[in-house]
Amino acid sequence: PLLCELFDAKDTAEHLVRGNPIIVEKPCFSLLTATTFERLHEELHVEHLDSGFANRFIYVTSSERKCIPFPTTPDPKEVIRHQDKVRVVVEHWQNNPSVFELHPDARRIWSAFYTALWTKQQAKTPEHSQIVQRLPLHAMKLALIFAALDMSPVITVDHVLCAMRIIEGLEPTYHQIVERLATSVDLKIEKRIAEILTSGATLTKSEIRRKVGGHYSSVDFMRVLRAMESSNSICFTNGKYHL
Repeated sequence: PLLCELFDAKDTAEHLVRGNPIIVEKPCFSLLTATTFERLHEELHVEHLDSGFANRFIYVTSSERKCIPFPTTPDPKEVIRHQDKVRVVVEHWQNNPSVFELHPDARRIWSAFYTALWTKQQAKTPEHSQIVQRLPLHAMKLALIFAALDMSPVITVDHVLCAMRIIEGLEPTYHQIVERLATSVDLKIEKRIAEILTSGATLTKSEIRRKVGGHYSSVDFMRVLRAMESSNSICFTNGKYHL
């Protein structure tokens, strides 16, 4: 929940620790990490999709590494040059704070891109639609970053086009993630529960558990059931579950 709140970039963020509450004003949270498809497959559960947590990240894959016994080290001069450039950009915006605007031409391109992306999402499976739901937002954030690096308060056509190319290039990655999710235990349990309740049945937790079958652990079953309830995929009334 805290990571989701930080993503929304509210005016303040609070983390209530007993006797020592932490309050951050104007939080701007960034997280860069790495994993493997196998590990992601193990740790990504249905509640991460339903809660919107999973789609708050941009997933990027790389090509397989070449066999290089002695890789070259980065040129120290190039490292310093990039550091200096970032430092100049940061100082510029500290001294010249501004509200960013979208150029009218960029707005027209963005509208077409957004509509095409939205239309494509509607034709996908629910799992695919959930994980790509925030791609337009990520694209706009990238365009804003490109404008900031150019020290321009106006997001231009070039900024939007660069962001669009990146997001469009990520489509195979998201397809791979969804393909692997389709074979996950969580998704199989979720689909089975939905099938059981589709006929209008109203069942207790124990009745659903028996119908789902013993192929899955009680821990997995309860995790999925709670996730479906919290996302309003199913309802709980008078001790029984229904759609």
